[in-house]
Amino acid sequence: MARVGGVVLLLLLAAVQLSELKPFIALQNAYIDFQQSIIPSPLPAAPITIVDIDERSIAALGQWPWPRDRIAELITALALDEAAVVGVNIVFSEPDRLSPENALKDMPVSQALLDELAELSQNDDAVAESMRLVPTVLATGIIPEEVAPRNLEQSTPTPIKLSLDWRSAARLNRYPALLKSLPKLEAASAGSGVASIELGQDGIIRRLPTVMLVGAEIVPSFGVEIMRNYRKASAIGIEMKGFGIDGLQVGTQEIPTDPAGNIWLRHISQDKFMRLSAVDVLLGNHAHDEIHDRIIVLGATGAGLERTFISTGGVLTSALDLHALFVENLVSDIFLIRSQVQFFFELLATLAGCLGIMLLHGRLRTYPGQLAVLIYVACLISISIYMMAFHRILFDPSFAVVAIVACYLGFIGSEIVKTQHERRQTAAERETALMLAEAASRSKTNFLASMSHELRTPLNAILGFSEMIKDGALGPVTPSKYVDYASDIHGSAGDLLGMVTEILEMATLEAGETKLTITDFDLKDAIVESIMAIGSARNQADTAILFDDRIAMPHLRADRNMVKRILLNLLQNAVKFSPAGGSVRIAGKYIAKGEYAISVIDTGSGMNRQQVAEAFEIFHNVDQSKSDSARGIGLGLPIATAQMALHDGRVGVTSGENKGTTVTLYFPARRVLRSSKN
Repeated sequence: MARVGGVVLLLLLAAVQLSELKPFIALQNAYIDFQQSIIPSPLPAAPITIVDIDERSIAALGQWPWPRDRIAELITALALDEAAVVGVNIVFSEPDRLSPENALKDMPVSQALLDELAELSQNDDAVAESMRLVPTVLATGIIPEEVAPRNLEQSTPTPIKLSLDWRSAARLNRYPALLKSLPKLEAASAGSGVASIELGQDGIIRRLPTVMLVGAEIVPSFGVEIMRNYRKASAIGIEMKGFGIDGLQVGTQEIPTDPAGNIWLRHISQDKFMRLSAVDVLLGNHAHDEIHDRIIVLGATGAGLERTFISTGGVLTSALDLHALFVENLVSDIFLIRSQVQFFFELLATLAGCLGIMLLHGRLRTYPGQLAVLIYVACLISISIYMMAFHRILFDPSFAVVAIVACYLGFIGSEIVKTQHERRQTAAERETALMLAEAASRSKTNFLASMSHELRTPLNAILGFSEMIKDGALGPVTPSKYVDYASDIHGSAGDLLGMVTEILEMATLEAGETKLTITDFDLKDAIVESIMAIGSARNQADTAILFDDRIAMPHLRADRNMVKRILLNLLQNAVKFSPAGGSVRIAGKYIAKGEYAISVIDTGSGMNRQQVAEAFEIFHNVDQSKSDSARGIGLGLPIATAQMALHDGRVGVTSGENKGTTVTLYFPARRVLRSSKN
């Protein structure tokens, strides 16, 4: 199910990236700005000079608009200094109102004077004549759709060689019509190009179009037309591959573009460009090589004459400077390349990263999995910076990084949800198992209690009748061998009754049903009574039990009967595993933190380390004797350990092969009350 969801996620990511949604375009723009900010900007390499009709020029030569004969003088001055090409970012769409024949039209003068003025040289003619002295490119403007139906004279378009399917030209920027200069000026120019600048989604200019679609005609931009004249190319070649434009060819130079025919501008600080004031050009206050064989971008930036834009790098820039930057990028071949190939690799990087997360989703919460995701993201960012810095290629990993992080968080979230579900399921299963175990324990306890009662009744009868036969309570028993048989029956029945009692005791302890009856008692008295009880047991005449009853011992606050059973249990084991003629010694002492320790020390064969560990296991009988009579059912030490745990105490065993065994009971300080007297 998770894999199917992953495949659906991949398809959704691909669709989102192909759709070019605004939030992701904004993310792409922000990342490209980041790249440009960390990579040093190049210096201008193309021979470009900006000639600016600035505030100083207007203050010296009069308010704008100037008479066009002054524009003609300016272009002529540039021609005399042998400029390579002049791009004029001014649209002369109407006749010059300051030309003599137009200036007096509305004045009360005679028609004869008007006819005489009409025969004089007109200012627009002067501009046309100056433009014939130097290759001059005129700017054209975009006409809004609401005024597109105006009848405008069209000039001969720039020669364009097409290698595209017109149906694919739909990705180009499309406009209804252009506002051009007067036909006589267009005819005198070396070409014209669209100089209108369209804002990006966030108002920042990062890319400019090389060509666009006006009606049914493909026209070049202002900067491309300046470049065509500078390269002395006869036409502009446009090639289509895939969907949209693949690039332009101007002379021998290839210009890769994005599918819409745009190029991404490489930012250059505008104060790095050569700049001349128009008044200095008219007055000759400049060096010859500042114009000679250079590309001149002419425009007006005086107050109120020019729009300003925010360009790449976040700099407030005039349209004149933007066109100079555009021409610099084209001529120096430093513009950034973002073609269809980059888009394909970005999509591939996105899908590969998300697919890798799908395959590694089981390890994503481990450090190697997290490191793999971080390394992949770092590689994408490093590749993008390298490609831009050394190959001018805009590889944008921003969408891939966002998609990979989102995919990673999604799978991590699903893993967390899955883990929580499994944890809850495990907890429920554990609770069920615990309930079943408790029920089984209760059933076992009930069974053992019932069986104990059922077994004790016949065992008591066996013990009673066998003792009567053994002791001859009703008279002599013949033959005498039957007396021995009765004695054996009595002993075996007693052993069996002891085993049943131990099993019942262990079951009660495991079920947590054993209750303590706490009293204050003298530990020494409990030890003496236990010794007396063990002394009457069979087969123990050859084992001495040593206890110095003169030593001071504390009173305990505990269950007296249970403590006696523990001591009796340990003494029975010690006597059982001691050899004939051996001894068992009881010792006691205070230890750290107010605890008191009682030790039962035998002189038996002892145990190795593994046997000591096994002695605490239920029903595990450690064979320390070669005699079968010394074997038990392996409950003595486990019962003692459980009973001491009820008193918050513990049991310790130290032993060694052929070195005997010491079993020590440790009573906590809160159970130790005071010392008894001798």
